[in-house]
Amino acid sequence: MAEQNSLHALAVAHGTSFAPATDNPELPDTAYAATRGSEFGRIAPGNSMKWDTTEPQQGQFSLAKSDVITDFAPDHGQTVRGHTLVRLSRLPGWVTSMPSAQVEAAMTNHNAAVAGPYRGEVAARDVVNEPLNDDRTFRTSPFCNAMGSGYIATALRTAHPADPDAELYINDGNTEGLGAKSDAMYSLARELVAEGGPIDGVGFQGHLAVQYRTAAMSSPKTGADRYLEVGLGSGSLAAGTSTGEIQPRLDKTDGSNFDKADDYSRTTGTAASHVGISVDGDLVWGTEP
Repeated sequence: MAEQNSLHALAVAHGTSFAPATDNPELPDTAYAATRGSEFGRIAPGNSMKWDTTEPQQGQFSLAKSDVITDFAPDHGQTVRGHTLVRLSRLPGWVTSMPSAQVEAAMTNHNAAVAGPYRGEVAARDVVNEPLNDDRTFRTSPFCNAMGSGYIATALRTAHPADPDAELYINDGNTEGLGAKSDAMYSLARELVAEGGPIDGVGFQGHLAVQYRTAAMSSPKTGADRYLEVGLGSGSLAAGTSTGEIQPRLDKTDGSNFDKADDYSRTTGTAASHVGISVDGDLVWGTEP
């Protein structure tokens, strides 16, 4: 459980959250697990809830790896962010080769079968992951090919009844600043809210590599604030809860140009209070291989 002076406690004091993505190979490391359990208030799986892991063969579901994550969380007083139900990569071959007429039924069944067993155990869930190209067009996928961009609304609608108390998100990279892709995500969010969703927030899967000092690292608050305008900042999504995430990624192969005071402040201190911070990687402090 997160301690009084933990990263989690410090983040909560500033109206946000701080948590790393974790996967099963990391948790048997006792030192890692101890720090993971004491410093953070939320856990998100890296890959263990994705389609190739949870439904490798059609209709044959395997939740053993994601169970490890959801079992770890309550033992350490943490909440779970589910990641992710519908994504164009990490799909088993049977999905990519499926006739278009069968895709919607398969997606609906998958969402119910993966989200349903965790009813009440997952606080927030990324339903659709990385749907957009940088030029603001929709990425090619079995889902978009079969249903057009409407697959996103369908995915949200089919995930909600399986776990009605979980907050539902769409998320993508390179949307935390301002530009063509973030404009497209903003427009998509507005449309989904206008249609009645269900959608609770937008995740900025920032992948902000500090070694490159990307321009977006200086402006996540700018990109985040405008989502309040479309109705994603009231009720259960008031400031202080996680209406999104930003993922700073640090490169452990060369730490020579990493400045803790500068780089962490860029990706965390500039984020609006309604945005949670998730560090991605196999070390506790968000370092990726």
